[in-house]
Amino acid sequence: MTAQPPPPSKPQAWGPKARLAAINLAVLALLLSPLLGPWLLAHGALRHPRWAWGPLLELARWPYLNIYRQGIQGRKDCFQVDQTLTYIGQPHGQCRFDNLEFRTTQRFNSLGVRDSEAALVRPRSIVIGDSHAMGWGVEAGERYSHLLGPRLQPSLNLGIASYGTARELRLLERYAGRYPQGYAGAPTILLQYGVNDWGENSSTGKQRFQSSSYRSYAANTPYVKPELLLDPWNGAHLRLFTEHWLRGIFKAETNPLDVPFPKHGEAFVASFTPYEQLLRGKTLVVFVSSDYGFWNASVYRDLKHSLGSLRRQLPHTKVLLLDLSQACDSSCYFRLDDHLTAAGHRRVAQWLNQSLTGLIKPAPATH
Repeated sequence: MTAQPPPPSKPQAWGPKARLAAINLAVLALLLSPLLGPWLLAHGALRHPRWAWGPLLELARWPYLNIYRQGIQGRKDCFQVDQTLTYIGQPHGQCRFDNLEFRTTQRFNSLGVRDSEAALVRPRSIVIGDSHAMGWGVEAGERYSHLLGPRLQPSLNLGIASYGTARELRLLERYAGRYPQGYAGAPTILLQYGVNDWGENSSTGKQRFQSSSYRSYAANTPYVKPELLLDPWNGAHLRLFTEHWLRGIFKAETNPLDVPFPKHGEAFVASFTPYEQLLRGKTLVVFVSSDYGFWNASVYRDLKHSLGSLRRQLPHTKVLLLDLSQACDSSCYFRLDDHLTAAGHRRVAQWLNQSLTGLIKPAPATH
């Protein structure tokens, strides 16, 4: 007679303590999911920005721009304090500048700008602007200043991260004072305008820029590999993101990148007040590149309203205002970072070459 298998045992019911613990965990998960879920999704997009689209990309941009992105102008191995301009590149310095989407090398000449020593001597055109002109995120040879056509070459790039128009013109004046022959031989000035130039321009007004309002500046930020900053379990970072997320939910903050600066044109024109003589006889070409290209068209229209005032301010300067939004949309910019990619710089250079054909005289032949 064969033995019968024992009847299957019934699963033991959870005890009161186990049931209470499971309920508490479920409630906690429901409470955290609207907060922790977006944070973890944002970190996934930060690590793989190429695969992030639409709302997920927007979700990742805020922590990148406000928590994880490293700047360069506060780096002690890249920049130094300047009594007039607040900061300038380390003369003859070199440093690494990396973020999640790029790895670059920065080299500065004796003037403290990101260009060669030879470029200071006899440029045909001079580029001024902020980090977009400086080439944030690309190598020096990939910038639009190095890709301009022969009518504008050789070109000197005086772009410095976070400079407004007021400081850019002060740096241009310094270059003209130190290299008078080089400046005299450069008939064209290409000015890239950024949305955040408004703050510096409006506070400076019609005066020359002075660094007195930036006394707290100190170049003391060390270099850190970007990957080391990505810690999704950092409580302070999670708190910042949660506050931003809740503001967006309860206050309908649809676009945290929106900076509704009023009247760009008025502050922009005022910045040129001390520089009529400096720009006499030059051709000044102005265009807008800023913030993923979101505001290029609207700020261009704002500057266009003040174009007549600028021309009256500079009666002996040929002033041209160009609309970059016709050639560059958000595809010209990094997905996380709000600066031009190498492909974006190429497109800007092509657009400038096409736009200025027939407006810029060819360089005189050399023998």
